[in-house]
Amino acid sequence: MFGLFILIEGIRKAGVIDAAAQLFYTLSGDDPFRLYTLLVFVSVGLSAFIDNIPYVATMLPVVQGIAALMNNGAGMAPEASRPSCFISACSRAQLWAAT
Repeated sequence: MFGLFILIEGIRKAGVIDAAAQLFYTLSGDDPFRLYTLLVFVSVGLSAFIDNIPYVATMLPVVQGIAALMNNGAGMAPEASRPSCFISACSRAQLWAAT
């Protein structure tokens, strides 16, 4: 697991994380719905080949980079992510209760 974080820091220093964030931002612009939809479809496609923990560990800095690029570099308002956090928490609670 420690090696995973070393690898992610290496690709961040090589500029791969920033390039991925720029690509996502270029494709979605400042529209949070388009960005969310793009991230979901890419995540679904890549999760067929990549384990969840490395994918999430890699995508967290990418999403941070995307958020920093939004609103002409001013960043995304924290309030914009609250509904998605609520939906995620509710769906996880329902999955946990169902098991």
